[in-house]
Amino acid sequence: MKISRSQIYKFLYIYVSFLLLFGACSGNVSNQSDVLFDFESDNELDLFTWKCPSMFSISDEWSKNGKSSLKFEFYPARQIGFSSGKVKRNWSGSKNLVFTVYNPSAETTELHIRISDNLTEGDPDRAYVTKLVVRPGENTLRLPVGSYIDSSGRSLDLENMMGIYVYKKEVVSREVLFFDYFWMER
Repeated sequence: MKISRSQIYKFLYIYVSFLLLFGACSGNVSNQSDVLFDFESDNELDLFTWKCPSMFSISDEWSKNGKSSLKFEFYPARQIGFSSGKVKRNWSGSKNLVFTVYNPSAETTELHIRISDNLTEGDPDRAYVTKLVVRPGENTLRLPVGSYIDSSGRSLDLENMMGIYVYKKEVVSREVLFFDYFWMER
């Protein structure tokens, strides 16, 4: 059986088209982003520690990405929140830490974020800390990676990031926020 040149070109066209289509649908997104937490299963809760008095759970009440989110209940305290613990990551190729917070209240509130690298872990006074405004409804928050400077003026070591602590200060009554899809934007 002899194969004509046009049959070869057709085969190559189909083959290349298949490769392009398969490559576009096969997880190429991981080259664009790095998901840290998406809160799609209870197993993910084991990655976090939290400060009493607070409660958190996987919830299907609100979600930006997927089917569920992290429902976090802040109770009266001087400082209260949750931490990712020691999650060593290389963030050097990223532009932003991005996550979504849904505020079901009619009131605007504030969140504080503390980010640690291998040199600031265990010393909260030396970590990068910022305050964010959370308006009622859905808030997608972006923290530019290049802005992570500790209290001594040192840029955090983006190749050795260790943890994220999300907290509120001076909580006087119960507040509920939903968190979803923490990821590194490239």
